Amino acid sequence: MQSQLNGGAEVPAVGQVYLKRLSRIADSCDRRIYAVLDGALFGNLTADLSAAGLCHRPLYRSAGSNSAIVLGGPWLVSLSLSPPASSVPDSLVETAEPSDEELQALAAKLSNDMAKAVANGDESGGGLMPADEIDLPGRVKSRIEALLKLIADRPAVVFWVGDRGLSEETIYRHLRGINRIVLPLERDALAGLSGSVSGEAGDISLSAGDAQEGASFALDLEEARGRSGIVVFRHADPNVMMQVLPALSPEQVVRLMGPAEEIYFAPAEAWGGNIKRAHRPVDVVAQGGMLRLTPENIEVISASRMLAARRRRVTAFQRSAPHLLQGMDEREALIFMERYETQARIYGLKTERGFFQWTYLMSASNGRFIEAPDIRQNLRGRNPDARLDEMMRLMANAAKERGGA
Repeated sequence: MQSQLNGGAEVPAVGQVYLKRLSRIADSCDRRIYAVLDGALFGNLTADLSAAGLCHRPLYRSAGSNSAIVLGGPWLVSLSLSPPASSVPDSLVETAEPSDEELQALAAKLSNDMAKAVANGDESGGGLMPADEIDLPGRVKSRIEALLKLIADRPAVVFWVGDRGLSEETIYRHLRGINRIVLPLERDALAGLSGSVSGEAGDISLSAGDAQEGASFALDLEEARGRSGIVVFRHADPNVMMQVLPALSPEQVVRLMGPAEEIYFAPAEAWGGNIKRAHRPVDVVAQGGMLRLTPENIEVISASRMLAARRRRVTAFQRSAPHLLQGMDEREALIFMERYETQARIYGLKTERGFFQWTYLMSASNGRFIEAPDIRQNLRGRNPDARLDEMMRLMANAAKERGGA
């Protein structure tokens, strides 16, 4: 169900809840709200943010000439600040290619004007610098609303809230400090994470330790073992935050949150849905150095990923084969998925596609599918997932032929 914010733009209901909660924070005038957006989910985020009148800056620095890494990375939006006004004279706007002399003269004029304005008590420097409007909650709320319209239904934002003294530079430095974290890559620590660490069920992207910032890529776990433990942490992704935050110790949470008091994010339904809020623990000393995940953290994250995967399978069955879940509530449906997943793993299946196909074939046949000797033999070969996929394709083609006969 969707509702509307002022201005008529449609947003999911979660946007309305966000607006109410964040508006109450803005009304207090004693806490600052920052948003971190996942640039990868937008076509041209910088243009969208500029058009919405929102102050923004990237949390990745340029990696050589690859600007896509910066544009597709996380972006910090300061909701208490008004963007600087444009002060470029119309005469220069109409000039196709202003000369170096014109540009130098303009820079000198703008600098002089800004210095005069600051000296006269104008904190915005005559509109050339962002103005702090924390004491104007109406304007802060209008920016929150504009941001929510821009985000729409994308799982692309995490809100960071701190006290009045939390400056943009402070939160910027902190967020840059958690762009990368340390992940244990030992076999035992990663045994529960199938496939690659970055994938359908999560996005803690692996990065080579000496790679340029933001140059993240998914590594198969077999390739990752024994290599650098530095990974790119996609903290702008609510689904990632939902995986990681509940797995952390209080000391790790304090390290993650840094100067912020609260974090708000809304993961997808498979990860629990609705708006989640994390508080910074009090009287706890932060973990030193980079944020480090332990094998115990990975074990908890692995369990949450598997639960999310089962929820997705339940949704898929409700859409494509609801009769197989008839009479089951959510708990029973998840147990149903886990039971067949356990069977599938015994036969060497590892992928979500394989688990789905196995569950469908076994439940639809009342368990008789695997009783055929040729099927059991076929699955014992290399890559059982690919073999089951081929069997599924052949059965589907045979069914079509029978139907057309």
